[in-house]
This record gives sequence, C-alpha cells and structure tokens, in this order.
Amino acid sequence: MTIAFIAVVANAASCGDRIALEPGCGASVCPPERTFTDLLKLSLRSDLDVLFVVDDTPAVEPRRVALVDELRRAAQVFENTWSGGLPRIHLEIARGSLPPGSPSDCRVPPARGAECGLEPLPGFLSTSSCGRMPNFVGTFDEVVSCLGDLGSGSCGTFQPLEVVRRALDPSDALAGFSRPSADLVVIVIGATDDASTHDGGPALVTDFVAFLKGLKGGRGPELVFVVGPPAGCAGGAAPASAPRLHELADAFGWRGVYSALCAEHPLASLSLGSESVDPACLAPVVDTDLETPGLQADCVVEDETWDATGPHRMTLPACEHAAAPCWRLTSSPQTCPTGELLEVDRGPGYCGQDGFDIQVTCLGCAKPGDPGCVRAR
Repeated sequence: MTIAFIAVVANAASCGDRIALEPGCGASVCPPERTFTDLLKLSLRSDLDVLFVVDDTPAVEPRRVALVDELRRAAQVFENTWSGGLPRIHLEIARGSLPPGSPSDCRVPPARGAECGLEPLPGFLSTSSCGRMPNFVGTFDEVVSCLGDLGSGSCGTFQPLEVVRRALDPSDALAGFSRPSADLVVIVIGATDDASTHDGGPALVTDFVAFLKGLKGGRGPELVFVVGPPAGCAGGAAPASAPRLHELADAFGWRGVYSALCAEHPLASLSLGSESVDPACLAPVVDTDLETPGLQADCVVEDETWDATGPHRMTLPACEHAAAPCWRLTSSPQTCPTGELLEVDRGPGYCGQDGFDIQVTCLGCAKPGDPGCVRAR
C-alpha cells in the first residue's frame, strides 16, 4: 500500500557520461578523476484512512466474540506492514445499523470511544508517522478490538453501504477523517446482506460503487474488504445469499475481496502490501588511499529529513569516523554491480516514514584503468 519512490539525478563533468564512459575520453583529454553528484529522494505515501463498518444487529451474535478477536488481528496487520510501526493513520469503526425508517422509536447506541480510551476529538483513532502522537490510551490492537465490540442489540437494519457513504461524504459528522492524499481502506463485516436505503428508497449498489470510486481525486479505495454471509458453515444448510455485498466486492476487481463470516479467521487474507525502496547505488568511486585496506572514499553527504517539527538538514560524517547519524559505502555486487551502495544510518530514533533528501558528492572514476578504481569487488 505504501509506495516508495527514489529518483536519481546525476551531474557529471562535461567530458562523457559518468555511468557509460565514452571510449574517446582518454587521459590526454580528461583528468583521471572527477566528481559527480547524486540527489536521492525518498517519499513514502504513508497516510492511510481505514473505515470499518461492523454489524451490530442480532444476526451477528453467534460470531460476535470471535469478531472482536479478528479485529485485534487486523489491527496487528496495520502495525506490522510498515517499518517503524503504524503510518499516519485515521481509523474509524462505525456501527453497521441504521434506524429502519422515519418516524421510528429505534435508537442506534452511541459510539464506544470514551470507554475504549479514545480522546473525544476528532472522534476517530489517529497517529502520526511511526505510531507517534496517538490520540488513545493503551495499545493499538486493544483499542481497535474495544471499539469494535459493538454488541448485537441494535434495533436498526444492517445498512453498511449507506453507513460508508455518510462516513466518507465531505459534509458528514466525521469531518477531517478522509484526507485527499491518504490511501483508503474500507472493511465491511456483516452477518446478513446489505439493506441500505437512500433518499427514501433502496440504494443502488452501482450508485454507491460510483461514489466510492470518485473519492480521493478519482483514485477510489485501495482495498474494499467484505466479510459477509454465510455466517455458519456447518450443518449442511444452503449458505445465506448476499448478492449486494458480493456485487460490492466484485466491482473493485483485484482490489475487492469477499470472505465468508463463518470462516475461522475471515480477515486472515487482509493484506496491505509493503514498502518498496530501491537501493541507493552510486557510480564507481575512486579509492583515494591504496595503502589503507578498504575503500577510502572522498565524499560529502548532505542529508535533509523532516517530521512534524519541520525539516532537519546536516552534513553527515562517515560512519568509520563517527557514530550515527552517518554514512558508509559498501561493495554489493548483487545489489549494485557497477558501483557502490550508499547506506545512511540515522540512529534508532529516526522514523523512515518521514522520508528524506540526500545529496552526495564523491570523487569518482573517469578511467577504467585508474589504480584507485581497480579493486576486488
């Protein structure tokens, strides 16, 4: 789910390209060494909006206790997908029932935020990058399972499509929940099919699908995960039909998943992908001291990171001379077959989800036969 990008921009000396050297660039024309500069940029899209809609009607009672444990497992998936812990997350668990009509004596019970250790505002669970600044007390999985323990006593009807629409509509009471830049995950859990109404009549699934696909600037949700009937797999009875919930999941292709509520772990296939960061491979770097074992590189590494307090810039020392934060070059033929692998150690307090800019300038190799460039790799 989180997407990582690395862009490399090279500014080499004017005679030839530093990666693919021109054969005519000899010692009589070019110096045996030259400098090059790389700009390495990492931007992790780690903003995530997660909306659970959980059945709280009598139909879910046989599976209610097991579902609370499933929500704990799902919370652990969110914690373990990103290095450093939770991303910048907004998570809401909404009741799946709504009053059957108006006028009605049916009253949907209130949310459980206060009793689960959630701060009253903004009304949904949130953290900053790497799980910092949580707006709840307790562990993430404990709070999620507590919020999802909605009982089964609602007098309303199960209307998850309408609940999702209201939660994600910009004019809804969940102001601030949906962020334009954040990925969206929608998870619906129910023991019966959807019975949503809208504007006094049955809600069309196609209209709801179009609404979802139009969110996030037209990107729509990254994942629509539906857990629905059958609620009981034993006994040989025909499984309960849920054509509306199936239609919802099928409308999103590979981004839509349908799982049977009766399964031992119906959320077991929940997956959010993983981070992917390309290696920081530099061009061949000249060894400035052949008498000393190892590569003695002449580089200047300027690092810029940022977090909630703003940008932080510094020139990093080599790790062989100082503790973190520092940089090192390593020979990794499989990862960087034609150059050096740049590694930056920012110490244990750094949150990789915040991203970085690195500008590295090194004394590089201009001639393949340069003694400082011919070494065992």
